[in-house]
Amino acid sequence: MPLPAGRTTPAAKTGRYRATCPPRASLLKGRNHHAVGFGAIANVAVAEPGYTSVIPDSAATIGEVLKMNGYATTFFGKNHDTPNARVAGYTLPSGRVTWANGEGDLDLSLAVTSITDEYYFVGAFDNAQSGFSMGQPGRPREWSVSATKRF
Repeated sequence: MPLPAGRTTPAAKTGRYRATCPPRASLLKGRNHHAVGFGAIANVAVAEPGYTSVIPDSAATIGEVLKMNGYATTFFGKNHDTPNARVAGYTLPSGRVTWANGEGDLDLSLAVTSITDEYYFVGAFDNAQSGFSMGQPGRPREWSVSATKRF
């Protein structure tokens, strides 16, 4: 059944449409946008599975699949499929020491997180158009002491 007049969109009339990073990544890869790392737009990528804005090698584009099957392909246009800012990986060594007395009714503990006290980022935002860059710093070294007395 044809659509009544006046219900077509400008995109349908011109043949053009706008797609942000997640749907574009889904269309290019033929997979769910989280499976190819685009749970959000590339500008706000974070180091969480499905939100890195880095397409894994395991996700071939539809063009790559067609090329492997003898077709000639090309791609023109706006990709917007890589994050503007890359955050290096990091390791946070932490430790905990616990002492318990012989009777089992007293425990003393000392714990430290981020032993090396390295400066690291847990996320970054970089907008090339405005020149605004921001990194979300991680938590600094933290010490904690606890005592437990059982009666």
